[in-house]
Amino acid sequence: MDLDSMYNIEQELQAEIHKRDLLTASVDDMKKRILTMENGIGGHYGEDSEWKVRYHTQVELNHQLQKQADKLNRKLTSIATRSTDPDTKDNGFQDLLNKMDSMSEKCGDLKQAPPWSHSKLPPS
Repeated sequence: MDLDSMYNIEQELQAEIHKRDLLTASVDDMKKRILTMENGIGGHYGEDSEWKVRYHTQVELNHQLQKQADKLNRKLTSIATRSTDPDTKDNGFQDLLNKMDSMSEKCGDLKQAPPWSHSKLPPS
């Protein structure tokens, strides 16, 4: 072998070593990026998952609140309709007052009646 061919082989060897070093550095860089991305995805996945749970919980809560609001609106409408419609008006309070007046009249009648009128026996 002559000096020129040894020089060329050494240059090729140095070029191959340089390529190997570049590839090794590139592989190491890719591994770091992959780990960073996996960790980032893992962290973001957990955060995304938490936000998804919060979102779905809020949607369900809003649905339940809307059902309650609808139910209360139906009750209010029903009460308003009953109180303005004279045919279906709830006269419970007025009925109570009428019964109290009737009882007061009976009580007054009893106070004015002679004591013997309450018993079944004639006065002696």
